Amino acid sequence: MTLYNNSLTIIAPESVFDGANALAQLFGESGTIEPPSFRTPSRTKAGKGYAWISPSVKAGVAGMVQALVAGNPVTLQRPAWDAAEGIDLAAAQGVLDAAVVWTEFDSENPPVWEADSLIIALNCDAQTIMNTCGLLHISN
Repeated sequence: MTLYNNSLTIIAPESVFDGANALAQLFGESGTIEPPSFRTPSRTKAGKGYAWISPSVKAGVAGMVQALVAGNPVTLQRPAWDAAEGIDLAAAQGVLDAAVVWTEFDSENPPVWEADSLIIALNCDAQTIMNTCGLLHISN
């Protein structure tokens, strides 16, 4: 049984939805390509749309985020179940390399965030991050 003791929030601008979806596929354990996680923006800032997910993740994913925070590069690996190479590994690596990583939220000193960058936050409150970044809910 896999233990999911960590939460991982990913906030993606529309400009990186493809890479963010590829990255989310790599975190999954279904053994199949799943429908995209990032499809329709639910947040906005300065005319740009953003979508977010906040799944529970296993220790291996949390360790990857902690390595990024420590300044260590992370090279993504294709899962064995993706022998047909359905995941765009280059797109996933590209958004990961440019991501802003938050591990502990500090409202006094948040990380510098560019509006076109993916945000990856480990064990942080998603709503607090979105509020700090000025991402507003899109009303339907």
